[in-house]
Amino acid sequence: MSGREKHKKLIGQFAPRAVDLLRSPSFRVLSLSGHRVLARIEIELADHGGKDNGQLPVTYADFEDFGIDRHAIGPAINE
Repeated sequence: MSGREKHKKLIGQFAPRAVDLLRSPSFRVLSLSGHRVLARIEIELADHGGKDNGQLPVTYADFEDFGIDRHAIGPAINE
């Protein structure tokens, strides 16, 4: 059995992030709420099949359900 056969395939959708993004100073200084806002928007984009970017309907209730305190949503989006 070769090394490749031992690896399992990815199942389901995933949201790849460029290594340059992960290394960027802006990404590294995001607050926890900022990271959660970004993740929730990525989920919404996946729910729309990767389309409608810029027109994704993520509401305050969506962010709250994802674990972001209501008072932290606005500042996190501004980050």
